[in-house]
Amino acid sequence: MVGVEFADSALDAVTGADAVILVTEWPEFRALDLSAVAAAMNGTTVIDGRNFLDPEAVRAAGLLYEGIGR
Repeated sequence: MVGVEFADSALDAVTGADAVILVTEWPEFRALDLSAVAAAMNGTTVIDGRNFLDPEAVRAAGLLYEGIGR
């Protein structure tokens, strides 16, 4: 059974993740250190459901960016 897991920070939430799906525009997500995100993840895919992140900054961190509707 799949449940909900809560994390103390955004970086904690992505640690070990195969992919990240962002569906919020909370300011703390724009301020993330994307290199730290890339290092914490197992995978490299970031799906931005709000077109909130800078695609070039995400790619520069070594992540694969997919913006919904871009």
